[in-house]
Amino acid sequence: MVHLPHGTRIDNFIVGQPLGEGAFGAVYEVTSLDGSEKHALKVEATKSMPQVLRMEVQLLSTLDQHGFLRHFCRIHRTGRETHQRETFNYVIMTLVGKSIQDLRKMSPAKHFSINTAVGVGIQSLEALQDLHNVGYLHRDVKPANIATGRAEIGELQKIYMLDFGMARKYVKEDHPPFTIRHPRKRAEFRGTVRYAAISCHIGREQSRKDDCESWLYTLIELTNGRLPWRDMDKAQVGNWKQNARSNPIYRAQLFLSCPAEYSEIMDHIDSLRYYDQPDYDKIFNLLRRSLASRQLAERPYDWVDRRWPNVQIK
Repeated sequence: MVHLPHGTRIDNFIVGQPLGEGAFGAVYEVTSLDGSEKHALKVEATKSMPQVLRMEVQLLSTLDQHGFLRHFCRIHRTGRETHQRETFNYVIMTLVGKSIQDLRKMSPAKHFSINTAVGVGIQSLEALQDLHNVGYLHRDVKPANIATGRAEIGELQKIYMLDFGMARKYVKEDHPPFTIRHPRKRAEFRGTVRYAAISCHIGREQSRKDDCESWLYTLIELTNGRLPWRDMDKAQVGNWKQNARSNPIYRAQLFLSCPAEYSEIMDHIDSLRYYDQPDYDKIFNLLRRSLASRQLAERPYDWVDRRWPNVQIK
Protein backbone atom coordinates (compact mmCIF):
# COMPACT_ATOMS: atom_id res chain seq x y z
CA MET A 1 0.00 0.00 0.00
CA VAL A 2 1.28 3.46 -0.94
CA HIS A 3 0.64 6.27 1.58
CA LEU A 4 1.48 9.84 0.60
CA PRO A 5 1.52 12.51 3.32
CA HIS A 6 -0.34 15.77 2.80
CA GLY A 7 1.95 18.23 1.00
CA THR A 8 3.98 15.64 -0.94
CA ARG A 9 4.96 16.91 -4.38
CA ILE A 10 4.26 14.68 -7.38
CA ASP A 11 5.22 16.19 -10.73
CA ASN A 12 3.85 19.75 -10.58
CA PHE A 13 1.13 18.92 -8.09
CA ILE A 14 0.79 18.93 -4.30
CA VAL A 15 -0.97 16.02 -2.59
CA GLY A 16 -4.05 16.96 -0.57
CA GLN A 17 -6.74 14.89 1.11
CA PRO A 18 -7.09 11.15 0.46
CA LEU A 19 -10.22 10.27 -1.51
CA GLY A 20 -10.14 6.50 -1.19
CA GLU A 21 -8.06 3.38 -0.77
CA GLY A 22 -8.19 -0.03 -2.34
CA ALA A 23 -6.15 -3.19 -2.48
CA PHE A 24 -4.15 -1.70 -5.38
CA GLY A 25 -3.23 1.66 -3.88
CA ALA A 26 -4.89 4.96 -3.12
CA VAL A 27 -6.53 8.05 -4.63
CA TYR A 28 -5.78 11.62 -3.54
CA GLU A 29 -6.93 15.09 -4.44
CA VAL A 30 -4.02 17.12 -5.83
CA THR A 31 -3.62 20.81 -6.62
CA SER A 32 -1.26 22.38 -9.16
CA LEU A 33 1.64 24.40 -7.76
CA ASP A 34 -0.01 27.68 -8.78
CA GLY A 35 -3.33 26.60 -7.25
CA SER A 36 -5.24 26.90 -10.52
CA GLU A 37 -6.07 23.22 -11.11
CA LYS A 38 -7.47 20.36 -9.06
CA HIS A 39 -7.18 16.77 -10.19
CA ALA A 40 -7.25 13.24 -8.82
CA LEU A 41 -4.02 11.28 -8.28
CA LYS A 42 -4.15 7.48 -8.39
CA VAL A 43 -1.13 5.58 -7.12
CA GLU A 44 -0.27 1.88 -7.25
CA ALA A 45 2.81 0.11 -5.91
CA THR A 46 4.95 -1.31 -8.72
CA LYS A 47 5.00 -4.66 -6.91
CA SER A 48 1.18 -4.89 -6.93
CA MET A 49 -0.24 -7.73 -8.97
CA PRO A 50 -2.16 -7.40 -11.14
CA GLN A 51 -1.23 -3.92 -12.35
CA VAL A 52 -4.71 -2.36 -12.31
CA LEU A 53 -3.55 1.17 -13.09
CA ARG A 54 -2.01 0.05 -16.37
CA MET A 55 -5.40 -1.18 -17.60
CA GLU A 56 -7.05 2.07 -16.53
CA VAL A 57 -4.50 4.19 -18.42
CA GLN A 58 -4.74 2.00 -21.52
CA LEU A 59 -8.54 2.11 -21.52
CA LEU A 60 -8.91 5.84 -20.88
CA SER A 61 -6.25 6.62 -23.49
CA THR A 62 -8.14 4.51 -26.03
CA LEU A 63 -11.39 6.34 -25.26
CA ASP A 64 -9.58 9.67 -25.64
CA GLN A 65 -8.09 8.66 -29.00
CA HIS A 66 -11.59 7.85 -30.29
CA GLY A 67 -13.13 11.06 -28.93
CA PHE A 68 -15.26 9.19 -26.39
CA LEU A 69 -14.45 11.08 -23.17
CA ARG A 70 -17.91 12.61 -22.58
CA HIS A 71 -18.44 10.35 -19.53
CA PHE A 72 -14.87 9.45 -18.61
CA CYS A 73 -11.91 11.06 -16.87
CA ARG A 74 -9.14 12.63 -18.91
CA ILE A 75 -5.55 11.62 -18.13
CA HIS A 76 -3.25 14.60 -17.53
CA ARG A 77 -0.01 12.90 -16.45
CA THR A 78 1.39 9.43 -15.84
CA GLY A 79 4.69 8.44 -14.29
CA ARG A 80 6.66 6.58 -11.64
CA GLU A 81 7.99 7.93 -8.33
CA THR A 82 9.70 6.62 -5.21
CA HIS A 83 8.64 7.87 -1.79
CA GLN A 84 10.07 6.52 1.46
CA ARG A 85 11.61 3.58 -0.41
CA GLU A 86 8.25 2.64 -1.95
CA THR A 87 8.21 2.81 -5.77
CA PHE A 88 4.82 3.40 -7.33
CA ASN A 89 3.15 4.20 -10.62
CA TYR A 90 0.78 7.13 -10.74
CA VAL A 91 -1.79 8.78 -12.96
CA ILE A 92 -3.17 12.31 -12.59
CA MET A 93 -6.68 12.57 -13.99
CA THR A 94 -10.00 14.43 -13.86
CA LEU A 95 -11.31 15.00 -10.33
CA VAL A 96 -14.99 14.08 -10.07
CA GLY A 97 -17.68 14.77 -7.47
CA LYS A 98 -19.75 12.43 -5.32
CA SER A 99 -20.65 8.90 -6.34
CA ILE A 100 -24.23 8.10 -7.24
CA GLN A 101 -24.19 5.61 -4.36
CA ASP A 102 -23.38 8.38 -1.88
CA LEU A 103 -25.96 10.71 -3.40
CA ARG A 104 -28.69 8.07 -3.16
CA LYS A 105 -27.89 7.55 0.52
CA MET A 106 -27.96 11.32 1.10
CA SER A 107 -31.41 11.69 -0.47
CA PRO A 108 -34.27 12.01 2.05
CA ALA A 109 -36.15 9.07 0.51
CA LYS A 110 -32.97 6.98 -0.07
CA HIS A 111 -33.84 6.86 -3.76
CA PHE A 112 -34.05 9.32 -6.64
CA SER A 113 -37.07 10.74 -8.38
CA ILE A 114 -37.92 8.91 -11.60
CA ASN A 115 -36.63 11.74 -13.78
CA THR A 116 -33.26 11.75 -12.00
CA ALA A 117 -32.88 7.96 -11.98
CA VAL A 118 -33.69 7.81 -15.69
CA GLY A 119 -31.38 10.76 -16.42
CA VAL A 120 -28.49 9.02 -14.67
CA GLY A 121 -29.48 5.84 -16.49
CA ILE A 122 -29.28 7.54 -19.88
CA GLN A 123 -25.86 9.08 -19.25
CA SER A 124 -24.37 5.92 -17.73
CA LEU A 125 -25.67 3.83 -20.64
CA GLU A 126 -24.04 6.32 -23.03
CA ALA A 127 -20.81 5.64 -21.15
CA LEU A 128 -21.22 1.88 -21.55
CA GLN A 129 -22.00 2.26 -25.24
CA ASP A 130 -18.81 4.29 -25.74
CA LEU A 131 -16.78 1.78 -23.73
CA HIS A 132 -18.16 -1.14 -25.74
CA ASN A 133 -17.55 0.71 -29.00
CA VAL A 134 -13.80 0.82 -28.31
CA GLY A 135 -13.69 -2.89 -27.44
CA TYR A 136 -13.90 -3.04 -23.64
CA LEU A 137 -16.28 -4.40 -21.01
CA HIS A 138 -16.53 -2.75 -17.59
CA ARG A 139 -17.60 -5.86 -15.61
CA ASP A 140 -18.30 -3.94 -12.39
CA VAL A 141 -21.09 -1.48 -13.17
CA LYS A 142 -22.65 -0.24 -9.91
CA PRO A 143 -23.63 3.05 -8.21
CA ALA A 144 -20.24 3.36 -6.48
CA ASN A 145 -18.54 3.42 -9.90
CA ILE A 146 -20.72 6.20 -11.30
CA ALA A 147 -20.22 9.80 -10.18
CA THR A 148 -21.20 13.36 -10.93
CA GLY A 149 -18.81 16.06 -11.95
CA ARG A 150 -17.81 18.81 -9.52
CA ALA A 151 -20.11 21.67 -8.57
CA GLU A 152 -17.33 24.28 -8.76
CA ILE A 153 -16.89 23.70 -12.50
CA GLY A 154 -20.61 23.40 -13.25
CA GLU A 155 -20.71 19.63 -13.75
CA LEU A 156 -23.23 18.54 -11.09
CA GLN A 157 -25.48 17.08 -13.80
CA LYS A 158 -22.69 15.41 -15.77
CA ILE A 159 -22.22 11.70 -15.15
CA TYR A 160 -18.85 9.93 -15.15
CA MET A 161 -18.13 6.20 -15.21
CA LEU A 162 -15.19 5.17 -13.05
CA ASP A 163 -12.97 2.30 -11.90
CA PHE A 164 -11.77 -0.10 -14.55
CA GLY A 165 -10.00 -2.56 -12.27
CA MET A 166 -12.12 -5.42 -13.61
CA ALA A 167 -12.37 -4.24 -17.22
CA ARG A 168 -11.59 -6.68 -20.01
CA LYS A 169 -10.94 -6.26 -23.70
CA TYR A 170 -13.54 -8.37 -25.49
CA VAL A 171 -12.16 -7.90 -29.02
CA LYS A 172 -8.98 -9.15 -30.66
CA GLU A 173 -7.90 -5.97 -32.45
CA ASP A 174 -6.87 -2.51 -31.25
CA HIS A 175 -8.82 -0.72 -33.98
CA PRO A 176 -12.12 -1.33 -35.81
CA PRO A 177 -13.32 -3.43 -37.49
CA PHE A 178 -13.31 -5.65 -34.40
CA THR A 179 -13.48 -9.41 -34.08
CA ILE A 180 -15.01 -10.60 -30.80
CA ARG A 181 -12.87 -12.97 -28.75
CA HIS A 182 -14.28 -16.44 -28.28
CA PRO A 183 -15.72 -17.02 -24.79
CA ARG A 184 -13.74 -19.11 -22.33
CA LYS A 185 -15.42 -22.35 -21.29
CA ARG A 186 -15.36 -21.24 -17.68
CA ALA A 187 -14.89 -17.72 -16.31
CA GLU A 188 -14.22 -16.71 -12.71
CA PHE A 189 -16.70 -14.44 -10.95
CA ARG A 190 -15.89 -10.80 -11.70
CA GLY A 191 -17.97 -7.98 -10.31
CA THR A 192 -20.01 -7.14 -7.22
CA VAL A 193 -22.58 -9.73 -6.13
CA ARG A 194 -25.49 -7.30 -5.70
CA TYR A 195 -25.21 -5.97 -9.26
CA ALA A 196 -23.59 -8.89 -11.08
CA ALA A 197 -25.25 -10.40 -14.14
CA ILE A 198 -26.58 -13.95 -14.08
CA SER A 199 -23.65 -14.95 -16.34
CA CYS A 200 -21.27 -14.16 -13.45
CA HIS A 201 -23.18 -16.39 -11.06
CA ILE A 202 -23.04 -19.38 -13.41
CA GLY A 203 -19.41 -19.01 -14.51
CA ARG A 204 -20.15 -17.86 -18.04
CA GLU A 205 -17.92 -15.43 -19.95
CA GLN A 206 -19.29 -11.90 -19.71
CA SER A 207 -20.26 -9.85 -22.74
CA ARG A 208 -21.85 -6.50 -23.51
CA LYS A 209 -25.27 -7.74 -22.43
CA ASP A 210 -23.94 -8.44 -18.93
CA ASP A 211 -22.69 -4.87 -18.46
CA CYS A 212 -26.20 -3.78 -19.45
CA GLU A 213 -27.76 -6.18 -16.94
CA SER A 214 -25.63 -4.75 -14.11
CA TRP A 215 -26.56 -1.27 -15.33
CA LEU A 216 -30.26 -2.19 -15.12
CA TYR A 217 -29.93 -3.43 -11.51
CA THR A 218 -28.20 -0.13 -10.73
CA LEU A 219 -31.06 1.80 -12.35
CA ILE A 220 -33.67 -0.15 -10.37
CA GLU A 221 -31.90 0.59 -7.08
CA LEU A 222 -31.65 4.29 -7.91
CA THR A 223 -35.39 4.33 -8.67
CA ASN A 224 -36.87 2.40 -5.76
CA GLY A 225 -34.01 2.41 -3.26
CA ARG A 226 -33.59 -1.32 -2.79
CA LEU A 227 -32.81 -4.49 -4.69
CA PRO A 228 -34.81 -7.42 -3.24
CA TRP A 229 -31.72 -9.61 -2.77
CA ARG A 230 -29.72 -6.97 -0.89
CA ASP A 231 -29.24 -9.03 2.30
CA MET A 232 -28.78 -12.46 0.69
CA ASP A 233 -25.64 -14.51 0.07
CA LYS A 234 -24.09 -15.03 -3.35
CA ALA A 235 -25.93 -18.26 -4.20
CA GLN A 236 -29.28 -16.88 -3.06
CA VAL A 237 -28.74 -13.71 -5.08
CA GLY A 238 -28.06 -15.73 -8.24
CA ASN A 239 -31.20 -17.80 -7.69
CA TRP A 240 -33.30 -14.70 -7.04
CA LYS A 241 -32.17 -13.07 -10.27
CA GLN A 242 -33.05 -16.19 -12.24
CA ASN A 243 -36.44 -16.47 -10.52
CA ALA A 244 -37.21 -12.88 -11.55
CA ARG A 245 -37.19 -14.14 -15.15
CA SER A 246 -39.69 -16.96 -14.65
CA ASN A 247 -41.84 -16.05 -11.64
CA PRO A 248 -44.22 -13.06 -12.01
CA ILE A 249 -44.26 -12.50 -8.23
CA TYR A 250 -40.47 -12.14 -8.11
CA ARG A 251 -40.53 -9.94 -11.19
CA ALA A 252 -43.16 -7.62 -9.70
CA GLN A 253 -41.11 -7.33 -6.52
CA LEU A 254 -37.97 -6.46 -8.51
CA PHE A 255 -39.71 -3.69 -10.46
CA LEU A 256 -41.70 -2.29 -7.53
CA SER A 257 -42.33 1.46 -8.07
CA CYS A 258 -40.40 1.39 -11.36
CA PRO A 259 -41.64 2.43 -14.80
CA ALA A 260 -43.03 -0.46 -16.87
CA GLU A 261 -40.33 0.27 -19.45
CA TYR A 262 -37.69 -1.20 -17.11
CA SER A 263 -39.27 -4.63 -17.53
CA GLU A 264 -39.17 -4.22 -21.31
CA ILE A 265 -35.49 -3.30 -21.08
CA MET A 266 -34.79 -6.49 -19.13
CA ASP A 267 -36.61 -8.52 -21.79
CA HIS A 268 -34.35 -7.04 -24.45
CA ILE A 269 -31.17 -7.66 -22.45
CA ASP A 270 -32.24 -11.24 -21.72
CA SER A 271 -32.85 -11.87 -25.44
CA LEU A 272 -29.19 -11.21 -26.24
CA ARG A 273 -26.44 -13.80 -26.57
CA TYR A 274 -22.67 -13.54 -26.09
CA TYR A 275 -21.81 -12.11 -29.53
CA ASP A 276 -24.84 -9.81 -29.81
CA GLN A 277 -24.65 -6.04 -29.65
CA PRO A 278 -27.27 -4.49 -27.36
CA ASP A 279 -29.77 -2.22 -29.10
CA TYR A 280 -28.74 0.88 -27.17
CA ASP A 281 -31.14 3.10 -29.12
CA LYS A 282 -34.05 0.86 -28.19
CA ILE A 283 -33.11 1.17 -24.50
CA PHE A 284 -32.66 4.96 -24.76
CA ASN A 285 -36.07 5.25 -26.41
CA LEU A 286 -37.71 3.19 -23.66
CA LEU A 287 -36.10 5.37 -20.99
CA ARG A 288 -37.24 8.57 -22.69
CA ARG A 289 -40.73 7.12 -23.15
CA SER A 290 -40.89 6.48 -19.40
CA LEU A 291 -40.35 10.21 -18.87
CA ALA A 292 -42.64 11.40 -21.66
CA SER A 293 -45.56 9.27 -20.45
CA ARG A 294 -45.30 11.00 -17.06
CA GLN A 295 -44.70 14.43 -18.62
CA LEU A 296 -41.35 14.63 -16.83
CA ALA A 297 -38.28 16.56 -17.93
CA GLU A 298 -34.96 14.74 -17.55
CA ARG A 299 -33.47 17.64 -15.58
CA PRO A 300 -32.84 19.21 -13.13
CA TYR A 301 -31.52 16.32 -11.07
CA ASP A 302 -32.55 15.93 -7.45
CA TRP A 303 -29.28 17.16 -5.92
CA VAL A 304 -29.02 20.51 -7.71
CA ASP A 305 -30.48 23.89 -6.70
CA ARG A 306 -30.92 22.73 -3.09
CA ARG A 307 -33.93 20.58 -3.97
CA TRP A 308 -33.15 18.34 -0.99
CA PRO A 309 -33.85 20.21 2.26
CA ASN A 310 -30.84 20.40 4.59
CA VAL A 311 -28.55 18.72 2.06
CA GLN A 312 -25.88 20.75 0.29
CA ILE A 313 -23.78 19.15 -2.42
CA LYS A 314 -20.34 20.71 -2.73
